[in-house]
Amino acid sequence: MPLGYPDRQRLWEWLQHEAPVDHKLLWCRTVDAYAFRDAVERDGCDPHQCEVFGEALIYLFYGRPAFRIAEDDIAIGHSYPVVLVFENELVDKATRMFPFDSGAFAGKRYSDFMHKRMTLGNFELPVSPEAPRKMVSAFFGSNFEYLRTVPRRPERNHKAEFEVEALVRMYLQGRPKADDRRQVVELQVPVRLDLSEAYWTALVYPDHFEDSKWFKSFVSKLPSRVELLPYPAYGDKIAKEYQTTLEGEVERLHRGRGLK
Repeated sequence: MPLGYPDRQRLWEWLQHEAPVDHKLLWCRTVDAYAFRDAVERDGCDPHQCEVFGEALIYLFYGRPAFRIAEDDIAIGHSYPVVLVFENELVDKATRMFPFDSGAFAGKRYSDFMHKRMTLGNFELPVSPEAPRKMVSAFFGSNFEYLRTVPRRPERNHKAEFEVEALVRMYLQGRPKADDRRQVVELQVPVRLDLSEAYWTALVYPDHFEDSKWFKSFVSKLPSRVELLPYPAYGDKIAKEYQTTLEGEVERLHRGRGLK
């Protein structure tokens, strides 16, 4: 059953007065290789039914490819991770934004840090380019610390701001029950993302794709704006072992766009 929702956006009531960081980060959608081939054949990513919200959605994360492939214990080609990177303007197509992985909240993995009556609605952010930049400013201080998952306590007063206090505790002390998806802004998009549209800007993929006929055909038709970022694929590595590689490639992409 979908969670009770919406509710008063208490986090945003405090956060909206924060000055945002200057640089906008990109949005990352991580899929396995099999799903990526489907997207290539269909020329887009389609929403899938979400049990938490009771509707079809596509999930992305701000600045970091934080999603983990479900079959992360299988060392086989179809489970290699692939990251599709989108321009910040993708928020124009979105329906919701949160300061963490909403699925983990629904699954009670943040319960050690939350009051039992706190809801997703209490933490919801407005769907805007400024909201994640304000989150980065308040809880990380800079884009670099955000990309490297180095949170801090907000400098602004947050005494008795219970949602803010909960995030601070969770960001700083959240493992092992919750992984670093507790420290990343989530975006929900309810519509298909066509790979032919201008907001798709980069692709991170295993380098052995370059030997396949379907990938060669796909790349030959890509516009020059789409940056290709291959990473080395190893025969006995499982999907989760590529996580820092993926994040490093996306950080390098941001640095190429002037992030300091």
